[in-house]
Amino acid sequence: TFTFAATDTTSNALSRTLHLLALNQTIQHQLRAEVTEALNKHAGEITYDDLHTLPFMDAICRETLRLMTFWGGGRACIGFKFSQLEMKVILTTLIEHFHFYPYEKEIVWQMTDITTPTVKGSPELPQLPLRMELIENEA
Repeated sequence: TFTFAATDTTSNALSRTLHLLALNQTIQHQLRAEVTEALNKHAGEITYDDLHTLPFMDAICRETLRLMTFWGGGRACIGFKFSQLEMKVILTTLIEHFHFYPYEKEIVWQMTDITTPTVKGSPELPQLPLRMELIENEA
C-alpha cells in the first residue's frame, strides 16, 4: 500500500507541478534559480539534507499537494513524506535541464479518486502534453 500510495501521489503531483510551472514562467524561473544556486554551492550534487534547505522548492511541492487534496497532516496520506522527497529529487533534475512551456490546447484536471490531466475536447484518457526545451550548458 505504501509504495502504491507514494508512487501514485508523486506521479500525479509531478504532473500537476510541471503543468503549473509551464503556465507560470516567473515561478519556474525562480525555482530554477534556487536549484542552480544549490547545485553550484554543492559542486553539482544535492544531498538529502540539501533538499530540505530549498524553501521555494518545498513551498511548490507542498502547495501542489495541498491543491490536490493530499494535505491534512501525517495521517492523511501514508505516502506524503516519501512523495515530497521523490518530487524534490525529480523536480531538481528536470528543472536543471529543461524549460517547460504550455501545450497549445487547454488541459483539464479530472478530480476523481485519482487526479489526472486530459486535453479539453479529447477523450478522457490521461495525458499531459507539454513543450520542453533543453537548457544548454553555458560552460
